Amino acid sequence: MESAFENIVCYYVEQYSLRNKLLHIAQADVVLASTDNGKKDMDFHIRPDDLLIRGNAKIVMDAKYKYISGSDKPSRDDFYQMISSCVAHGTNEAILIYPSTEVNDNYSELWTVINPINGKNLKIYAEKIDIYADDQEIIGQISNAVNKSKFLEVICGKI
Repeated sequence: MESAFENIVCYYVEQYSLRNKLLHIAQADVVLASTDNGKKDMDFHIRPDDLLIRGNAKIVMDAKYKYISGSDKPSRDDFYQMISSCVAHGTNEAILIYPSTEVNDNYSELWTVINPINGKNLKIYAEKIDIYADDQEIIGQISNAVNKSKFLEVICGKI
């Protein structure tokens, strides 16, 4: 079910990106760290589910098929994955996407990494989407999640 949820989210992120003239890269693989001796099989790769790009602006997105309630927070591993993805892809924003499990399940959180990385504070957002909604509504939910970030402001030159 995890890969099915990731594929559904990826599909709708792609639809959102096409409507907004953004480059969408699914499974955006990049080397985070390599050994000094050049052994490629020892490299650490980061592969978030989705990466949106326009110009120099980027935002990482990763779908997690896990239950999370209003009193929960993402797992430590998921949080660290988003920090690593931001560092590897040269951005300071990421969105974790979880499935909505109830009617009016409006879970939305934002964490700011306290110590700046590359001179910027990282922002990690967590949002839920209802995959049983109609196509337009799901794209709207993706849009709302992205709109909470500074990604579009960077594109529009407001930052």
